[in-house]
Amino acid sequence: ELYYTLRLCHLHPTNIDGSQAATFGFELTEDPDFEYPIIARVEAQSSAEGAGLQSGDILLKINERKTKGLG
Repeated sequence: ELYYTLRLCHLHPTNIDGSQAATFGFELTEDPDFEYPIIARVEAQSSAEGAGLQSGDILLKINERKTKGLG
């Protein structure tokens, strides 16, 4: 049985301290049981951490773009 929490967030490529970042600060993994990518790791002090993303979250959209098939 799958348990999850829905979170709505908009990510910007900046770190929590406001400095420019090269990425949003997370890595994805694929699971054949899901059509959407799963967040494998969230970098400390990243935009993703600031938005509240956590390892194990299923990523449905990034800034209004669907993620189905990414990973």
